[in-house]
Amino acid sequence: MMPFFCLSDFTKEQIMRMKVKSNQDVNDPAVKAAILQKIKQKLKEHGIAENTTMKWREQPDGMVFHKIIM
Repeated sequence: MMPFFCLSDFTKEQIMRMKVKSNQDVNDPAVKAAILQKIKQKLKEHGIAENTTMKWREQPDGMVFHKIIM
């Protein structure tokens, strides 16, 4: 009987929190896409691999950003 080996690619998940100041609706899909593109551009400038996948984490209410009243 041959031994069983299961191989898979190593993946690392990292969660980043941020505060955004804007007079636009940051939950608008176009605005979220623009913010995500800018983050990807900055990561690329700092040598982060191009095969990195980024996505927004939606909360149970469907929102990505929540307004904080201070």
